[in-house]
Amino acid sequence: MTNETQMNDTLNLMDELFKILDTQKDTEIISKIQENKSTIQKINTKRQNIIKETIQELTTNIKQIERGIQKLQQTQENEKQKIFKKKDQLNQKVLSIEKQQESLNEEFEVLSKKEKEQENKLSQLEDQSSTIIPQLSYKMSLYANISGIKWKKEQSENNNVKGIIATQTDIKEFDLDPKKKSNFFITNKLWDLMD
Repeated sequence: MTNETQMNDTLNLMDELFKILDTQKDTEIISKIQENKSTIQKINTKRQNIIKETIQELTTNIKQIERGIQKLQQTQENEKQKIFKKKDQLNQKVLSIEKQQESLNEEFEVLSKKEKEQENKLSQLEDQSSTIIPQLSYKMSLYANISGIKWKKEQSENNNVKGIIATQTDIKEFDLDPKKKSNFFITNKLWDLMD
């Protein structure tokens, strides 16, 4: 039963008591009781209204807080997703950089090996040239004396084979373009000039 139902029952009971009791004193007491009851009812009604309003305000506040919490959670979730996405991107960049570094390290090793090979070849060529160049110089000098060829060593624009052939009776100049003439032709021409 609710308070109002109880109150109504009480009022009905009071009315019946009024009918039963007829004396003035009892009537005054009952009247005061009714007034007190009415005052209590008004106070209860006000309290109930205040409680209802307070509950509504609290409910509204709770809903606002819940919405705020949801927004905050959504914002946190969005930020979390952004952070995970950024982390994934950074991880991919790191992997890409590591692969590039691996590739560069491998390339560096290959180039280092090639450099050592080239250094070894250069060392071998230097060793060979220290013996071959004097031999070639001697042979060139011998060929020049035998053939009478004096080479013009200045560089020309078209890299022609130039020089002078001095025989006992004549001096012949030559200027042959190796781009237009074959090595065979140039060799034969030089032999012809020496005759």
